[in-house]
Amino acid sequence: MKIKTIQDTFIGEFKSLNSKFIAYLYPFDSKEKLTPILAQLKKEHPKARHWCYAYRIGYENEEFRVNDDGEPNGTAGKPILNQLYSHEVKNALIVVVRYFGGTKLGVPGLIEAYKEAAYYALKNANYIFENEKFEISCTMNMSKYYQSMPYIKKNNITLLSEEMDANNINLIVKGSKDALEGLKSLIESF
Repeated sequence: MKIKTIQDTFIGEFKSLNSKFIAYLYPFDSKEKLTPILAQLKKEHPKARHWCYAYRIGYENEEFRVNDDGEPNGTAGKPILNQLYSHEVKNALIVVVRYFGGTKLGVPGLIEAYKEAAYYALKNANYIFENEKFEISCTMNMSKYYQSMPYIKKNNITLLSEEMDANNINLIVKGSKDALEGLKSLIESF
């Protein structure tokens, strides 16, 4: 199964009653990337009031999160997340940076502003469709490991972890279902 995602960062902007909402859309496949992204945006926008976000990551076991960053509950993160769902985009993060313009927008106004900012970032994006990725662990001797490496590289399998003991190497790899099934067959055939 293929999923819709992005490869590059895209920006969208929306203004309402002198408040400015700048949405940043990022490719995002690990929640560990969130803190550095937020730190960078806070450095770039030190006079902003809020950095609200939502993300969707994963394939079969999807994970999502929303954050209103001080805005009234449900007025920022949820509308951003709903845009990711309505555009059917996975493995993506949207952070909306808000500059307060001096006039309160109220709950409906905030929901609309965050939704629209996210919409414009998604509207500007170039989408790609990639195969679902799965993780497996496998154990093999060093000879099988070296014989498997050309297949791993050719089939875009990502090595997540390698641990060696006296006789074997334990791998955790990530790739498409077909590529991982092929790797299992290859290892068994040696």
